[in-house]
Amino acid sequence: MAYLHKVLGDPVRLRIVNMLLASPSCVKALCAVLDMSQPRVSRHVAVLKAANIIDSRREGKFVFFSLQYEKECEGLFQCIINARKDFELLREDVKRLQNFQKEFC
Repeated sequence: MAYLHKVLGDPVRLRIVNMLLASPSCVKALCAVLDMSQPRVSRHVAVLKAANIIDSRREGKFVFFSLQYEKECEGLFQCIINARKDFELLREDVKRLQNFQKEFC
């Protein structure tokens, strides 16, 4: 559990998990929301994947990432959802993701 806290202690990875709680997504949409390069976002995604927090599936030319709902992550995921009430950035990320998904995914 301490390892999960360390992985999610990074603000970028926390924002990625927040967005994936709302909807599976491709890296291109995540990059657009985060305003970061694809290699940088992909490194964060790789850390989350290595920690078994997210999973991937290929659909045509796109790779979609989604959360793996392990029992030990449920509490952390609920905390992130609850944090949306207090942090506008988390709410805005979800809204922006939905718009960029229409364009990129």
